[in-house]
Order: sequence, then structure tokens, then C-alpha cells
Amino acid sequence: MNATGFFTKSEVINGEYQPTELDNYKASVDFLIVGVGNRYEIFVQRPINIKENRSIKKINKNRYFVTEKALESLKANHSWACDF
Repeated sequence: MNATGFFTKSEVINGEYQPTELDNYKASVDFLIVGVGNRYEIFVQRPINIKENRSIKKINKNRYFVTEKALESLKANHSWACDF
């Protein structure tokens, strides 16, 4: 089976990025999970109240390291998406 695809000049403007549905969804959530290791790294896009404790460590203004249990709690109360 062969598939052939093509673009017309009106559909694609050279050098201009068109956001996808996934890009729009990721921009609309409260936080993104951006890394996985001993702890999860999250990037907060909307102002939500996250208090630091043993399970949550603030890295900078919008980034946190959280444990799996803290992440599950945040996921239950806020919208989220993976960014990897």
C-alpha cells in the first residue's frame, strides 16, 4: 500500500508555525508534568496554591518537584497534561 500526500501553497506558509489541537490543550491546563525521576517535575501555568512540604519542593516561580502521592492529589484537583 502506498500513500501520497501533498500541500498546496495556500495551506502552508513557509516558516510560520500553526499550533495543533495538542498545543492548544497543553496551553489550557493548570500544570504540565515535564520530568520524571525520583520525583516528578511539574510546571505550573495557572496560579494555583501549592504549599511546600516534605512532598513538594519549589524549584523556582513556576516549577516544583513532587512525590507520586502529591502528584496524584494535584491531578485530582487540577487539570494537567504530560509535556514529553
